[in-house]
Amino acid sequence: MDTNQTSYQRIKVRQFVTVQDTRYPNEEIGFDLKTHEFYSSSLAVKNGRAYGIDSTVASELYKEWEEFILTYGILKIAITNNEIINHGYILEFDSRDFINSKKLSNIQRGDIENFYTKYKMSKVRVTYNKEFLPTKIEGYYEKDGEMSWNTIRAYSYPFKNKADFDKKLDEQIQLIKEIESEKEGD
Repeated sequence: MDTNQTSYQRIKVRQFVTVQDTRYPNEEIGFDLKTHEFYSSSLAVKNGRAYGIDSTVASELYKEWEEFILTYGILKIAITNNEIINHGYILEFDSRDFINSKKLSNIQRGDIENFYTKYKMSKVRVTYNKEFLPTKIEGYYEKDGEMSWNTIRAYSYPFKNKADFDKKLDEQIQLIKEIESEKEGD
């Protein structure tokens, strides 16, 4: 039976995902969708505790970053495996369907909504792998004076288990702590 599922629901079964915003090629954000933990180069959440920021509740930080990084369309648009197969593992969406219109009044740098307003993004294209998981989001918008497809986010699934994810999470938390202690020393 081919049921309607969001890409988020598909990823959640896999549990672990890393996302790269292509404007920051050295930045990787990793999520454990089951335990609601994540890491980036400057922030992390583990065991209900936030690192790299003082005044934020860990669950709020996780939720904010999950929507910001995974994107509204991945979280909300339901599709079937047959739709993915029938379109050669690449689906195109009207950009208005892929953005969170509630965020248009308060767009943050890096939000996919920023591409919609600033660069007049008209379409979004999502590429899927053979497991029906998203691997790339592209936007059709003006860049260098021409309308073209440009990669916005890349998704990968490198962690096979919780121990692998936790090893990377712990490494990032250690780096964040070192940066914080250097700032305190200044």
